[in-house]
Amino acid sequence: MDIFDDETRYVMWRRILLTGSTFVVISISAQVWAFDRAFPPTVKRGTMSPATYPELIIDGKIRRLAPGARVWNARNLIVLPASLREGGVIVNYTENVQRQIDRVWILNPDEARRPLPAPTNSQSQ
Repeated sequence: MDIFDDETRYVMWRRILLTGSTFVVISISAQVWAFDRAFPPTVKRGTMSPATYPELIIDGKIRRLAPGARVWNARNLIVLPASLREGGVIVNYTENVQRQIDRVWILNPDEARRPLPAPTNSQSQ
């Protein structure tokens, strides 16, 4: 015994296809309308390699991550600092007042080619 008639089945499939195609369009348009990441004016640049957590190697020097440090990958997704495996990547990073690294952005090739923003007068003092 079939509980759905042909018209009900047609409406259900139409809604499923419409919902699926809406998600596809949204995901494609999100990639097309991708925005540039805004880095703070105090950002520094270096080459990062992983080390034993909570440390990183930046420009050949062992640096310590601050508690609660955040790391974004090249697609701007947050990654766990302990899961970093790739070495020799170009990053932007910021430091807290204890000179621990509190934010790290792994750069994509386009971002790595761009120069760092010039510091303002209040930052150079």
